[in-house]
Amino acid sequence: MVELTWYQANSMEETTEKLWYVRPVPKETLNIHEMAMHMAEHNSPFSSGTIEGILIDFVKCVREQLLNGRSVKIDDLAIFKISVRSNGFKKIADIDPNTGDVRAQAKIGSAVKQAKLLTLPSGQFSRAELGQDVRFSWDTASRVKIDAERKKIVRSFAPSTQDDGE
Repeated sequence: MVELTWYQANSMEETTEKLWYVRPVPKETLNIHEMAMHMAEHNSPFSSGTIEGILIDFVKCVREQLLNGRSVKIDDLAIFKISVRSNGFKKIADIDPNTGDVRAQAKIGSAVKQAKLLTLPSGQFSRAELGQDVRFSWDTASRVKIDAERKKIVRSFAPSTQDDGE
């Protein structure tokens, strides 16, 4: 179950009403060792140590392939690939019109602002499938906030108990 929490986004404009949004509550992050132990509990003929070794090698190989410009698809999970945020240039390669020198170098800090790891859902983990399979609930703090807001509204509809003096 994925728990959701509420947050209010800060608006760039002071006149704009702040809107409320939801986001997943981060839970624990499992490392390779913990995943190996979990996998070994699923009636695997392999020990958690063997699984851990395979996963460690797998991660090294995925990283190697990504850094060599390849994408790596893990069926029914995700496709991993390198992506970049690029700086903008008025002309290709920002070639100096006076010297012909290429000023935009193929590196971070020049043509590339930032390198990122991009993941895209794959197979049975596509957006459509994920939308059907994932289940959400409110985190405890959000339930408290929702209940408080609900009570405010319900009280506003309740008849006044004050004596009007009539």
